Amino acid sequence: MSTPYNWSFDPILAAIKFTGGNGAEYTVALKEAGDVYFSDYPAIKSLCYEVMFESSLPSSGYDCKVSITLADIVKFYLQQGKIIIFVCESRDEKQEARKVLFAKWFKTHGQGFEKYDFEIYDVERPYYLSLLLAADKHHNAQQIVNLFGQAIDDYSYYKRRYVI
Repeated sequence: MSTPYNWSFDPILAAIKFTGGNGAEYTVALKEAGDVYFSDYPAIKSLCYEVMFESSLPSSGYDCKVSITLADIVKFYLQQGKIIIFVCESRDEKQEARKVLFAKWFKTHGQGFEKYDFEIYDVERPYYLSLLLAADKHHNAQQIVNLFGQAIDDYSYYKRRYVI
């Protein structure tokens, strides 16, 4: 099995950086997201992060070690008891492809962790989100999943009722 690329935390960017085999520079950032999804639950919201990553090259080609490295980074945080939310970016209308790719990565690299998928529909496009956690780190894992689902439902209701 391949090993991940070496990665390190860049304190200036407050992000993790690594270089792929084709020279692409990758940035992985974890943004606090608890206020968005768990504002009424301080013990949960302090653990919640949304993960974002980008490449310095617009199309860097397939590199299996990139997915291994991203999984290694996410696992590092999940093992610390963090709750990770992955939102499939939709600005370029490739959210469905990202959802499929992320599911494939999780199936390959997600042993020991749980993934729960959610969808939000609005007039323009569907949004796909996944909640990741290490159940052995959270005695209240089902409560976390239920609260996240409720936040998604509340947002969807708001979008349908007030924005559309």
